[in-house]
Amino acid sequence: MSKEYASPLVANLKLSKQQLYFYLLTHLLALTAIDYAQLDLLITVVCLSLIALSFIFSIKQMQRYMQFTWLDNNQWILRNKSNELQDAQLTPMSFFINHLVVLVLRLDDGRKVSLIITKDTVNQEVFRRLKVKLTMIKPSYFSPAEESEF
Repeated sequence: MSKEYASPLVANLKLSKQQLYFYLLTHLLALTAIDYAQLDLLITVVCLSLIALSFIFSIKQMQRYMQFTWLDNNQWILRNKSNELQDAQLTPMSFFINHLVVLVLRLDDGRKVSLIITKDTVNQEVFRRLKVKLTMIKPSYFSPAEESEF
């Protein structure tokens, strides 16, 4: 492995326009479905409130982490928007496709965090390196005990 790929991968995360458009589209479709359903007024208000809360939660999740660092030995460091550092490990639930990387990380306290990374979230070089490093991880890298939890 070349020295460039062995070095830690540091990515500063930006807001993703693609992800924002996706959230807008899905929530607008949900609003449209509620309108066409012709539900009782109380049920409609509850559904509209839930859709609004879902949209707010989705936007806040996009801005939760500002940076990640992938060190050797599956060690990750996440920097949240209040500049606190959190240690994490990659789980087998993480995956990638052409324009999307979904990282599912387990924090030291046991909680799981999902980072959705699109091509406009990080620069092109970091996105490419992230996909290459994920490709190089062997399935045996994850312990059998961790795989059985999912």
